[in-house]
Order: sequence, then structure tokens, then C-alpha cells
Amino acid sequence: MVGKSFSETRFGRRPLVDARAAGEYAGLSVWTIRKKAYAGEISSLKIGSRLLFNLDELDRYLAEHTRPRLIDRPTHRARSNEFT
Repeated sequence: MVGKSFSETRFGRRPLVDARAAGEYAGLSVWTIRKKAYAGEISSLKIGSRLLFNLDELDRYLAEHTRPRLIDRPTHRARSNEFT
């Protein structure tokens, strides 16, 4: 994918990318991407020895596993000290 953007489309779809490009896109290591693919957490396509990823599916996975920012999370009250 030298010189092409991830957002470019061909026939109305985003291109399939290898594990290295998928990891770079998601901010994960190649091994994490491959491990999640083999565990079935991220959908992938295996053609010969190549493991390919659909960026739309990768976006879906990332959206499902995104937590709210720390400042947006509800705060918990500190426990009272029973021994004071």
C-alpha cells in the first residue's frame, strides 16, 4: 500500500491490509493483531500464508472495545475507614 491512503476506495470498499498495516492502523503490534485474529476477536481472511484484514471490520472491533475517557467515567466514593 505504498503511497495510498487507508481511506481510498476501490469499487466502494476499503482495501484489505496485512497484519503489519492493520497493527499500524490500530496502534497495536503485529503479534497482537495476529493473536486476536486467530482467537476470532478480529475477523480476517487467510489467503495462502497471508492474513488480511478489512479496515471496516477493524474499525468495528476498535469501536466495540473503546472505553470512555478517564475523566468521563463515574467516580467511586472512597471507602470510609472503619478503624478510626
